[in-house]
Amino acid sequence: MPIETPVIANYASSKLSTDQVELYLTHTGGHLAPVNFHLPDRTVSPYAMNPWVDEPIADDMPNLIKVLRGDFFCLPFGVSDQLPHPHGATANNEWSLLSSEKNKLVLEIEPDDIGGKVTKEVSLRDGQYAIYQKHTITGIEGSYNYGHHPIIEFPEHGGPFAIHTSPFIHGQVYPGAFEDPANGGHSSLKEGAIFTSLDQVPMADGSTTSLAQYPAREGFEDLVLFSAAEQDLAWTAVTLDGYAWISLKNPKQFPSTLFWISNGGRHYQPWNGRHKNRIGIEDVCSYFHEGLDSSRSNKLPHGIATTADFSKDKPTELCHIQMVHPLPGGFCAVEHIRYDSAKKGIWLSDAQGQEIFAPVDCSFLGY
Repeated sequence: MPIETPVIANYASSKLSTDQVELYLTHTGGHLAPVNFHLPDRTVSPYAMNPWVDEPIADDMPNLIKVLRGDFFCLPFGVSDQLPHPHGATANNEWSLLSSEKNKLVLEIEPDDIGGKVTKEVSLRDGQYAIYQKHTITGIEGSYNYGHHPIIEFPEHGGPFAIHTSPFIHGQVYPGAFEDPANGGHSSLKEGAIFTSLDQVPMADGSTTSLAQYPAREGFEDLVLFSAAEQDLAWTAVTLDGYAWISLKNPKQFPSTLFWISNGGRHYQPWNGRHKNRIGIEDVCSYFHEGLDSSRSNKLPHGIATTADFSKDKPTELCHIQMVHPLPGGFCAVEHIRYDSAKKGIWLSDAQGQEIFAPVDCSFLGY
């Protein structure tokens, strides 16, 4: 029997579902969205879809921009002058579907920019609101940067909504012009500013702002990076209306996280000021978005890795978890996460000390 590949928002996609999660993965670029999480009282879909999906787009626009939605895997991460694709062939080219099982999709790509092969496994577990992703890289040699690129769309009404992270040892605004007003792009944060808390981040006008509350700073695009303190489990939690979206990572594989804060600051095509209330919460091993050469220069302090070494003789597995979990009435923002000793789940806690258990297999991350 042929495998069904429904066309979702103009792109052939593979579907995977349980009673808790229904997701679609595009074959072009391997973009993960929409994702519908069936909570006990409703269905929520926190991953963003681009607002130009039904519009004609210039042929020379990268597939990354044409497809742009949800999460995608980038190898190499960012824009590299010597390579043809922003965020790599893995985020732009066609993936081949190898198998579609009850709870797992397996796809493969042979990148035309760095060579080798990447195998993508996306899986679900019955009774969980978690998405497990494993990328196995074979046949490449040398140091490369990489990352996951989930984009969350925040509700237009309500909020602002809270964002919390695990402890970090270095926080910095992108040390350059992230957007150029001459080209119709605008940023608000102070270039290169160092920060130790999401609550106190310097702005270009001399004031400070909080990145822990969003939506905020309408009309601007900004990029910040923060690198995890030494620990087993690193995470970001976005508390929305009655539920939380959470990313879980092994910081040995993904040392840093980028916030691409996109709130209508791009007025050029195809953005036209419409990409609003979104944040890319991007777990990476990279130096911002500057691409391969810059990441190979090791510009971050404290010995924070911005590339990893790959060998043709040994496959590399990169594992990542993204999930949601419902929050009961009276539970405030998720401010802390720890995994239980059996690694069968995580405990979410708020400022009042209330705790909720969320089942998820943290051992998947390689602890």
